Amino acid sequence: MEPMRVLSVLSTITWISALLGCCLSTIAARKEGRGLANVGSTVQRRVLLYVWTGAEGNSETDFLFTVDVTHPDDPSFGAILAQVDAPYENLEPHHIGLSADNKVLGTGSYNSFLAKSKYGAKTNPPPVLFWDVDTDPVRPKFIKGAYPYGGAVTDDVARLSNNGFLVSLMGNSSGGTPGRILEVSPYNWTTKTGLEVVAEYLPPPGERDTFNPHGLLLLGPPINRFLNGDLMDYASALWPGTYATSLKRSTLRVWDLPTRTLLKTVDVGRENSRGIMKVQTAGPPGSTKVLFNTGIGWIWAMDVITYEYRKLLDINRPGGETGHCVFSTPFKGGTRILFTSFGNSRIFLLNVTEPFAATILQEHKLPDGAGPHAIAVHPDANTFAVTDYYLKTDTQVGGVNFNQDRKVRLFRIAADGNSFTPHERVPYLEPHKVYKKTKGGARPHGMAFKVVNLTVTPHT
Repeated sequence: MEPMRVLSVLSTITWISALLGCCLSTIAARKEGRGLANVGSTVQRRVLLYVWTGAEGNSETDFLFTVDVTHPDDPSFGAILAQVDAPYENLEPHHIGLSADNKVLGTGSYNSFLAKSKYGAKTNPPPVLFWDVDTDPVRPKFIKGAYPYGGAVTDDVARLSNNGFLVSLMGNSSGGTPGRILEVSPYNWTTKTGLEVVAEYLPPPGERDTFNPHGLLLLGPPINRFLNGDLMDYASALWPGTYATSLKRSTLRVWDLPTRTLLKTVDVGRENSRGIMKVQTAGPPGSTKVLFNTGIGWIWAMDVITYEYRKLLDINRPGGETGHCVFSTPFKGGTRILFTSFGNSRIFLLNVTEPFAATILQEHKLPDGAGPHAIAVHPDANTFAVTDYYLKTDTQVGGVNFNQDRKVRLFRIAADGNSFTPHERVPYLEPHKVYKKTKGGARPHGMAFKVVNLTVTPHT
């Protein structure tokens, strides 16, 4: 049997009406307290995957689509339930993140500073957009965008415990150096206010010449640190032939979370780095260790208290440059981490029970040129998703072009956490084909899982 890649609109309607026996309005009814006493009503736990996606060629509005990923054994697993357009085009969608209460979704826009929007009063679209994913989780509703004072090139959107966000902005307003770390206030559901710029943070003046924050990691109490990896001066890579000679960075920053002040800049040396893309915590609860990658085939580990760091694992393989890696959140009590290797099209599974002695449990080779990048683990740690797309600069002549195969790959994780396999029925979705007519294709990038409880009332 041919594996199912996508579900048509008709299949989506069938899933909603037949499998759940309800319509999307039941979600609003649950919020308003209506329909809860109906005979036969049940509450079903569902898991949704949001995928922040660019329109091919940036000629149409960018969009989110929602996928049912409740359980890998469900017939509905992999069903595309909804597509919601952003009010802007030319964003180059990047990474995304949910607020601490899982009610607001923040979505990053890498190239918004290069775009000229026909919507709204601002010259360019906002670098970060916020969505209501509580009222109707299947169909997110745009709330507003945030305009930083002096930053652009959004990468990570990280949750704060007060339901606000920290956002890494790799560049200044023209994409150059220094970048910023942006703080955004929480949303007030009663007054419909908030999601405003609180502050932008920079290192002291003497340490700003390589400050291009990309990956962002928050470590709450008792550690109370946040970290960023500096990747590159994006403005130096926007024109043909400039990416190879662009200004790559080799610095990792450790900040005090309560005061937002820089504690330490760790420099691994330019000879060891083509930029630090992502940083991720590793080890059981309470661990002070993190992993990072410098784009030249090594995984590194560091202690955020002592600042001791070391080369950990060589992931260079024959047949292609390793490129940068993106880490999943830890699972199995913090003892397992997945990461993608973009350049050699591989996915790795690590045992990080002792982060400084991490071992590779499995590596999975994708087709050459697949280009796995963003990776996200299901809340139940039985599934993970990978997007095969990185970045393309349509709005310039084009110095960066990593289009890859633009699939959303779905994998099943073994119960013991020691292995994974492509999902046997839905190994991948192909949104670039589904949205070919309406969007000219699609470029899926950032992802986030959300658990929802839907009140389901059977038809009578």
